Amino acid sequence: MKYARIQDGRIFEFFNTEDGVDIKFYFGDYGVWVPVNAKLKPQPEQNWSAHQDEGGTWHFTVPEIPAPTEVESRWQRYALLRATDWAVTRHRDQQSSGGATALSEEDYQGLLRYRQELRDVTQQSGFPAEVLWPAPPSSMAAMLTQDQLRELPAEV
Repeated sequence: MKYARIQDGRIFEFFNTEDGVDIKFYFGDYGVWVPVNAKLKPQPEQNWSAHQDEGGTWHFTVPEIPAPTEVESRWQRYALLRATDWAVTRHRDQQSSGGATALSEEDYQGLLRYRQELRDVTQQSGFPAEVLWPAPPSSMAAMLTQDQLRELPAEV
């Protein structure tokens, strides 16, 4: 069973016990340990709050996640554009050298449309807080991995 240790009204840590073994077997009376539903997946660093109602039931509150700032949304867009730079460059190089291209013309045009849609996110009415990020073309989706999303600078 999964337990959360509550300290100062916040989830401080989690501990998993073997099925049927009470948390007190491991910790005695140290700390306030609350059984956690398997569907609940808070992490201590997410700063979830916890409180007990009059009936003794514990309730967990999801912290509000602040909306992204304009700078954060622009950096996300930059990372997504940068993740496809290599494909555009390779295609242009292959065309310039007169060789066969890895992307069909249709796939290349889809990639260019995707990149333009990324540039246009700043025109969305919800920008920067509520951005509808375009999906990469299906021909590129398999090629784009998290490894290609470069780590963003710590400071802007």
